[in-house]
Amino acid sequence: VTSAMSCATDYDAQFASRFSAEDAEFQRYRERAPDAPPVVEDWRARRDRRAPEHRQHEHRFPERRHDRNFGAYHQRSRF
Repeated sequence: VTSAMSCATDYDAQFASRFSAEDAEFQRYRERAPDAPPVVEDWRARRDRRAPEHRQHEHRFPERRHDRNFGAYHQRSRF
C-alpha cells in the first residue's frame, strides 16, 4: 500500500503544472490555429433519390404497413 501511495505522490509531483501556464507544450497547442471542420458533401441527396422508389413498393406488403413491430427483432405478428 505504501508503494502505491508513493507512486501517487510521484505522479502528483510529475503532473503538478500540467495544462497550466507553465506547461510549454500545452501553451503551443493552445496558440495554434484551429483545425478546419470536416467537409461532408451533399450527404442527403442520395437518400432523397431513393425515397420515391421506396414509396412505389409499398403495395407489395400492404398488411405489414400497419404492423407496429415491423422491423423489430423477434416480434410475433399480432394478426
